[in-house]
Amino acid sequence: NSLNVNDKLIMNIYKQIGDDYAAKFEWNEAIKYYLKSKDYNNAAYAAYKIEDFQILSQIVRHVPSSSTLLKKIAKMFIVNGLTQQSAEALIKYGDVLSAIRNCVQYNDYRTAKELAIKHECTKEFDCLIRDRINSIQSTQTANEKDGINQNVLEVINVYVCIEEHLKAGKILISYIEKLKKCEHTKDDPFLFQKLYVLSAIEIDKHRKQLLLNKNDQQNNIEMLLESESERNRNHEDAGDVSMFGGECWHGAIAYHFYILVQQQIQNNEIDRNTLLLCRILGEFFDDILDEICIYSLHAFVSYKCKFFKDCSDAMTRLQFLCDHSNQKNDKQRYKQLAIAIFTRNDPINECDDNIKCQNVSGRDLNILHNVCMASGQYIENAHLNIQSFAVCNVCKYKTLKTFVAEYCPLCHSAF
Repeated sequence: NSLNVNDKLIMNIYKQIGDDYAAKFEWNEAIKYYLKSKDYNNAAYAAYKIEDFQILSQIVRHVPSSSTLLKKIAKMFIVNGLTQQSAEALIKYGDVLSAIRNCVQYNDYRTAKELAIKHECTKEFDCLIRDRINSIQSTQTANEKDGINQNVLEVINVYVCIEEHLKAGKILISYIEKLKKCEHTKDDPFLFQKLYVLSAIEIDKHRKQLLLNKNDQQNNIEMLLESESERNRNHEDAGDVSMFGGECWHGAIAYHFYILVQQQIQNNEIDRNTLLLCRILGEFFDDILDEICIYSLHAFVSYKCKFFKDCSDAMTRLQFLCDHSNQKNDKQRYKQLAIAIFTRNDPINECDDNIKCQNVSGRDLNILHNVCMASGQYIENAHLNIQSFAVCNVCKYKTLKTFVAEYCPLCHSAF
């Protein structure tokens, strides 16, 4: 009994010393004595004042699960955005739903889903996510920047975080179509390239989820992924692109090659690679890009490379497109330009060994997988020269090792 009295006396002395330091706002010293006296309530307050969250986490471990101090500490964590630590305190207290709600409120959707699955609260989690998305969408028109609706991107981010990749991909695809009709964004190839890449990655993640659910053996999963990827991207009909990533990669490559051509022209680096890209754009991507833009580039590049047959074909196509869209003035200008070019040059390709350009056929989709994503250079006999290029683990397209940097030129994933 005397020992218990002495222990209580010592604890009381420690607490009084802690109170003395707290009165002087010397919180670091106060914490030491509050912890010695096991006065966790004041110790938590002192730790919060100096933002020592490690001490707060230690207190959570020592406090019994019935203590209301856990709820107070959870609030201290959450106002500083520490959702996981707040969740740990609330779960120890037994309030799992509040832990999940806090995570959703502070945009930590991934942690919220993990907690919901672990504690079998998926129905409540789904309701919270649905309410969160409705809240974001209700203010959709009020949050726009340069024509980009930030709230749509926030909804996409919610689905990405909770691994609802198909929903995220579908929203991205529909949003791309909407942006193409918007005056502020329809001429921004960088934006569309990024959105197409993101949608393709999300759809591919969804496909991987499906395969993971069907097969638990990792080796078989990888084989299935490879075969499915090749089947979708090397389909015999160019117009029949699978919704599972094919259409999205199709758009991503279109804008990537379009940007690459523009950059090479701007840097005065027009060569057979630029011409090959123009041929590919006209053959494969006239469903994505504006045809007049494609064939204008093709005519200009082929003229610079002295591929006058290509130039003639592009000029003829431009005049047809002007007829089709009732642009009579533009057609007349193209006609006069064609006369000026072909009165001095025969419509034949004046190529030699240094400027040969790979022929492009709409039936041969393999050519897209043998073009360097950084330079536009065609990789001849790629199956024999596998050491000359790197293949991205995400998009599966090739980049010559001469041009390999830290990230893939197409999808910006790390090599």
